[in-house]
Amino acid sequence: MTSDQAASVYAAEHLLSPTVGRFATFAALKSFVSQVVADDRWTDELARRWVALTPHEVAVVRRSRSATFSAAEEQRPVIHIVDGQWDRITVLHELAHLVARDPWSHGPRFCGVELDLVRWWCGIDAWAELSAAFVVNQVVVAAPTRD
Repeated sequence: MTSDQAASVYAAEHLLSPTVGRFATFAALKSFVSQVVADDRWTDELARRWVALTPHEVAVVRRSRSATFSAAEEQRPVIHIVDGQWDRITVLHELAHLVARDPWSHGPRFCGVELDLVRWWCGIDAWAELSAAFVVNQVVVAAPTRD
């Protein structure tokens, strides 16, 4: 997988970000993460579809505006969200890293997991928009291991 895939993922997400909603406060963002991680779709459905371990708790760290990117630490599990990047797509993107454990950071497995998260927590319209943006940007997406 090349850096072109990552650039294409970011380009596709950028088209979607304004439409999926922003969090007014960091506390609201953290609450959303807690809701996602407690949901059966996270604990059961993602684990089944992607034969993956889904963490039961995810720490959320606020990064300063001077940070250049949000990030996920798969080993801990922790997501770091840059101040000002408080939108659902950024949060779901980082959560997808925790589940996908794709050998390529933004590889096909990651993209498939991200599409599931977007469908479940942003809605079918957002899922369709991101799916179409992935096609336009030539993003390679894996199908779930089990469906």
